[in-house]
Amino acid sequence: MFAFHTLGLAAALVATSATAQQYPTKSITMLVPYAAGGPTDTVARVVAQSMAKPLGQTVIVENKPSAGGILAPEQVKNAKPDGYTITDPSRRHGKPRRRSIGSCASIRSPTSPTSG
Repeated sequence: MFAFHTLGLAAALVATSATAQQYPTKSITMLVPYAAGGPTDTVARVVAQSMAKPLGQTVIVENKPSAGGILAPEQVKNAKPDGYTITDPSRRHGKPRRRSIGSCASIRSPTSPTSG
């Protein structure tokens, strides 16, 4: 899910860059609120690499582990609002999103067999 949200962000940035003044003109920094080597870091690096090609700029992954993962979102919030400092989109206001498997369990595909 993380990758889809970030790839959507990359697509939006590429689409809007056609109408804006040549964004990006320099490297983008993606702040990750966890230590290097974990699953969030690994996904962030894959996403950063996939964003770099369509944007034509390097996306630098910077790990900012802290209590509750609050440091990275705070730094993004306080950064210059120019789009060059981003964070993990699976986080909202410094708190991880809550996902429930149970909420997805009742969703059926239009082609799935129905019981009874």
